[in-house]
Amino acid sequence: MSAAPGGSVRTGLDRLADGDPEAVGLLRGARVGLLCHAASVDRRLRHAKDLVSARGGRLVRLFAPEHGLYGAAQDMVPVATERGVVPVVSLYGERFDALHPPADSLEDLDVLAIDLQDVGARYYT
Repeated sequence: MSAAPGGSVRTGLDRLADGDPEAVGLLRGARVGLLCHAASVDRRLRHAKDLVSARGGRLVRLFAPEHGLYGAAQDMVPVATERGVVPVVSLYGERFDALHPPADSLEDLDVLAIDLQDVGARYYT
């Protein structure tokens, strides 16, 4: 995060959305993996996956934390790996070895971006 003129706070995602050259330059033309969830939005409520693509990143893969990409999965329920336009890899499951990305899911990425916003008001297992 950085402070904008006037003292307002800008997250990295807001900087990307605003076209900040440094933020955009990190993703332009890169094969991007994105670890995100439902709260991964900018100040205008645009989701990180849409902003990465809009600013020139080639979104190759999404990674979903506990409770899934949209926060709908219950505690201790593995999130199925989804297939779609952009594959989603679950980073949560019933076994310890399911709590990290498989090595082959990282091999073709140039950038792994993480956007997990939270206000610290919920309990984690």
